[in-house]
Order: sequence, then C-alpha cells, then structure tokens
Amino acid sequence: MGQYKQHFYFILWIGLGLLLYGTSERFYYRVDLTAEGRYSLSENTKQFLEHLTTDYEADIYLSGELPYGFYELQQAAVEIIKELDRESNQHISFSIVDVDTQNSEKVRQLSQRGLNYTSVNIKDKEGRLTQQLLFPAVVLHNKEKEVVIPLLKNNPALSGQENLNQSVAALEYEFMNGLRMLERKALPIVAFLTGQGELNAAQTLDFTQSLSENYEVKRLEAKQLDDKVAALIIA
Repeated sequence: MGQYKQHFYFILWIGLGLLLYGTSERFYYRVDLTAEGRYSLSENTKQFLEHLTTDYEADIYLSGELPYGFYELQQAAVEIIKELDRESNQHISFSIVDVDTQNSEKVRQLSQRGLNYTSVNIKDKEGRLTQQLLFPAVVLHNKEKEVVIPLLKNNPALSGQENLNQSVAALEYEFMNGLRMLERKALPIVAFLTGQGELNAAQTLDFTQSLSENYEVKRLEAKQLDDKVAALIIA
C-alpha cells in the first residue's frame, strides 16, 4: 500500500509539474511579447483610445486553414485588437469571418471593397500541394462607415518570413491609422471629372482605393462641382 501511495504521489507531482510548466510557458510568452514591445501599445495610442466613445467592430478576413506564418499574423491581429479594446474601455470588438474563396463572386466582391488577396501553396494530409486564396485584411467599421486595414506587407526585397515579421510589427500603426480615419468628422473631397471622355471608374479603381484611405472620392460632372471639392482630377 505504501509503495502504491509513493507511485501515486510521484505521478501526481509529474502531472502538476507539466500543468505548471504549460501554464507558466503561456504566461511568460505573453509577458515576453509585452517586454519586447510587440503587443504593448504606445502612449500616444493609449491617449487616443482614452477618448474613444464610438463602438467599432473589426472583421478579420484572414481565416481558414492557415500556414503557420499567416496563423501567427492572424493571432497577432487578434491580440492587438484585444489590447485596443482594453485601452478603449471595451469599444472595439472583433470577429473572424470565414471566407468561401471557392466562390468567385464573393472573391470579386471582397476585392471591390478593397480587400486584396494573396495566393499560397498549402500541403494537404497526403503531402500534395494545393493553392489557396487568403485575404490578409481587416474591415474596421462602425454603424456608418468602414475602412480596410491591410495586414500583410509585401516588400519584394524581403523574404516571406521577413515580410510577415514586418507585418506583425506594423499592426498597431495600421489599426490606429484606420481608427483615426474613421474618427474624422469629415474627409476632404477629391473628385474625378466625368462627362468629357475621361477614364471610367474601373480604369481608376486602384488609384481611387489609394485615395480613399485619406479622402472622400467622388465622380462628378463639371456642373456638379462646388467649393466643397478640395481637389479635382482630370484623367
């Protein structure tokens, strides 16, 4: 009986040791990330969030069966959003959107909204490579308007892993840039002149998407122009 007890306590101590190891590993992992400044927010960000009164939701479109690097990026985005939510007194929630990338119409609609996709090769259980579309982006929105936040940096001079590392490092900047845009009461209006044989909306789509990050973009005929238009583009 005494030998049985010794074996029992020995197994119990092993179990407790493994449990404490797993718990402490997660704890120190989170602390280490904060110590590195990877997920800790800057003072400027904290001050901005203190005055946030509007409720926002962040829809994360980076979803599905993700390669490890993209899974890390997704989880880093989740962690940043949680920090933003905590510092803003629970004004920023999030959800992960399951995207059906086999639906070409859905892919087209997301692309038109400004969500750029990337194609990656993934090994299935049998070791075969399959191509998968991913949308490394977040749509941050309130009840009135939205902004697309790109998650993935794509510097051709860097390796895939280096781009992912830079993407994680830039998350706070990207989210705060999106929040500041949504918090602005009114964006300056930039208008494309129409009705005189200029380029159509499809031909200026990329340029329009870039401008829309900082401006309200309209397409107006000459008779519709007024002093609210900050800049006029004739192309």
